Amino acid sequence: MNVPFTQQDLHKKHIEVQVSEELLDRAYEKAVSIFSDWEFTSAGGNSYLNTEINHIKHVIDITRDVVPPIAFALRHFGDSFPKSLVQKLRNKPQMRDTLFELLCLGFFANNHKVIYEPKLIDGKVPDLLVVLNEGMEIYVECKSHRFADAPYFDTFMAVSSMVCEAFTNQPIIKAVEQTDLRLELYLKSKPGCSEIEEFKNAISTLTIDLVRAECSVTANIAVKAVPRHEPLRSGTSLRSGRQVIGVEPTRVSLKDSYLLTYSWPGLDTKRRRLQRAMLSDARVQLRNIPANSIGMICIQTVSVREFLPDVHELIDRDQFSQIPVVWLNPSLVPGTESKIIFRDGARQVVEKLVR
Repeated sequence: MNVPFTQQDLHKKHIEVQVSEELLDRAYEKAVSIFSDWEFTSAGGNSYLNTEINHIKHVIDITRDVVPPIAFALRHFGDSFPKSLVQKLRNKPQMRDTLFELLCLGFFANNHKVIYEPKLIDGKVPDLLVVLNEGMEIYVECKSHRFADAPYFDTFMAVSSMVCEAFTNQPIIKAVEQTDLRLELYLKSKPGCSEIEEFKNAISTLTIDLVRAECSVTANIAVKAVPRHEPLRSGTSLRSGRQVIGVEPTRVSLKDSYLLTYSWPGLDTKRRRLQRAMLSDARVQLRNIPANSIGMICIQTVSVREFLPDVHELIDRDQFSQIPVVWLNPSLVPGTESKIIFRDGARQVVEKLVR
């Protein structure tokens, strides 16, 4: 049997890691220094890093996603970061993974001694070694779900781009841009080229009144107009949005999009396969930790509720006997869907670890 801490249990962890304003300012300056030759933009009073991976552009909120991990690194390493750490941060496909490692470093170092990248006797290098006060050693492997590198992500983005492009200069989208509504597109399955063409031809007949209730435009594409402040639908792995950015400061957020596309259920099967592979890879990385220690896996991922049954199933298997704890989505952002799952007998260790 395994037991999850609820999000309410972990919500306190979002606010208990105290970082001074002075350290946050230094972290911002350090981030600007590390990424000095990357593209920066400003919107809504925030600064963003713009990167491109596999021809897909990504926007990273510096204040929210970069500064806290860099602050934790400054607290741990001082002003001189290891050369290997800077190289990992500047490696665009590896950047988010490394920021996640530093985020976990900050959580655990808040109350415990932490060693970054300890080396095992087999040559493998877990991300962290956490030493509790009584001397118990916990080796931690951090995995970030790089869905932007996954083929299923490319498939979704290609389809999303085509259906969104179909709205260019259409009367309904011009009307939506002038209201507090957004158009949501629900994909029931992957539409083929002929269906997307059928969809394009039908858009001119759509009106806001018609799509206030969900309207099936083609066999696999439905459209609905919802208030822009309405929460995003849950239960889908991927979403893609379009937003107007003018000369005034503008918050960049999916829920502020005027056009939003949700992925189809078949992609969740591929998402689940990738998540299980991450868990398996992390277990392999920790399989030769010392006999008197335990392992822990931290995973930053999407669709936590849908992934939980897999974690519950896998963690009870014999190969996880020395790795009894999995933490999904450790985060500083309130409201993040975060869960700790652990085997029988590990509760006391977990309570000491995240006290």
